[in-house]
Amino acid sequence: MNEPIEICPLTKDTIEGFRHALDSVAQEKQYLLLTEAPPLEETVAFVLNIMKTNGVILVAKHAQHIIGWCDIRRAAFAGVWHCGLLGIGLME
Repeated sequence: MNEPIEICPLTKDTIEGFRHALDSVAQEKQYLLLTEAPPLEETVAFVLNIMKTNGVILVAKHAQHIIGWCDIRRAAFAGVWHCGLLGIGLME
């Protein structure tokens, strides 16, 4: 039986899984500017900054493994808070 894909918010407990998915997609060298994920400490800082600034990070889980993500980082200035930067990735 196939397990469903679950979409849920990223939590501090799942940052390492997010980093693994990011690294996997980055190493494909097709869709991201990165060719590998940043070190865990930088990834944690990135995620916590998005959370602190009311951005959004959702992850796709399959069989309890993170296989993708979507992040929206809010613009830095109040006049454009309705805008954001979109990041998205899905493992092959």
